[in-house]
Amino acid sequence: MKIYNLQDGIRKAIWEPGQAGRLSEAAQRAPFYIRKGTGKNASWLRLAATTVEEAKAEALAGPVIDTSTPRSATLVSKVADYLAEVEAVNAWKTYTDYRSRLENHFLKSCKKTLLSDVDRKDLLAFKTYLAKDSGLSPNSQHNSFLSAMIFLKWANHKVEIETEEWPQPEQRKVEEYSLEEVQKMLANTNEEGRLIMLCLLSSGMRNNELAHFTYGDIDFEHSVWGVNAKEGWKPKTKKGAREMPVPAWLTAELKARKDALGAKSTDYIFPTAKGINKGKVRERGFSTDFIKAAAKKAGVEGRADCHKFRSTAVTNWLRSATSMTDAMNFVGHVHADMMQRYAAHVNVRDKEAHRRVTGWADQFHAAS
Repeated sequence: MKIYNLQDGIRKAIWEPGQAGRLSEAAQRAPFYIRKGTGKNASWLRLAATTVEEAKAEALAGPVIDTSTPRSATLVSKVADYLAEVEAVNAWKTYTDYRSRLENHFLKSCKKTLLSDVDRKDLLAFKTYLAKDSGLSPNSQHNSFLSAMIFLKWANHKVEIETEEWPQPEQRKVEEYSLEEVQKMLANTNEEGRLIMLCLLSSGMRNNELAHFTYGDIDFEHSVWGVNAKEGWKPKTKKGAREMPVPAWLTAELKARKDALGAKSTDYIFPTAKGINKGKVRERGFSTDFIKAAAKKAGVEGRADCHKFRSTAVTNWLRSATSMTDAMNFVGHVHADMMQRYAAHVNVRDKEAHRRVTGWADQFHAAS
């Protein structure tokens, strides 16, 4: 009888009868599992133990879990089935995020054996666990709770709990580079860094979207760029596959780059994009070090990364009278709430809008 720890970075047997030796601190953290059956008939059974010593005693004595329970009815097995589906149809980063949230947090909090026994009290206890014991930020707490709710919906197990009772995320402030800051950063980096920043700024692409950008994704005639799935990689969401207009001069610069290199349509435009660890694989992506260095040299304060260029693209599209619907399509947003926050950020700083909103109070200044 082997005991397994299935947390990210471990996912292996950590003990079997007769085995001795020192375990890492991470490997000694619950939950622990045993495996019943082999091959396609194998299922993971979660132990009630909270320490390795308790797990050893439980495994030798026979697990608390009723092994006569059908595999499909157990919470742990249902989570495993769900994650297998997520892995098959979503990007690797999405899968690893969901797996971490469900295995390392939801299953750690919820001790129910059967999915059908999960109730409102378990979800409220999960909320408390996230707030007190998870070490996660408010936004990560919300995302973990959301992942659990999405799983329960997938499993057709309805639990009555209001959205207002969920962990509440902190509203992230809309941040953008001023156009003056962009000019200074462009002047304080090398030619490759300059081109990457211009592409991020003009397209609103995410980091790994630009890292997977090929010459074949460009409509050179109309200066339209696309985000498209590649072998071994696909956009973050279904809405992530999209097209956006970009300045003709920047497209011409990429066309000249392609011709000078004799590149094929399938070639990455930025072949030197470094790998970023994403679970078991390394995805293409840009380190933000060159952006931070350029910002420091230019005296630009605040956050400095790839995503801030994306925010800058959105705010400037909206300032240029681009409709919210078009802007959503250009960046691949599914929900309008984030775009409304961008619009509010832009409108409250618009001089003409500011004059219209505040002008009625000028009479009191004149009277004082």
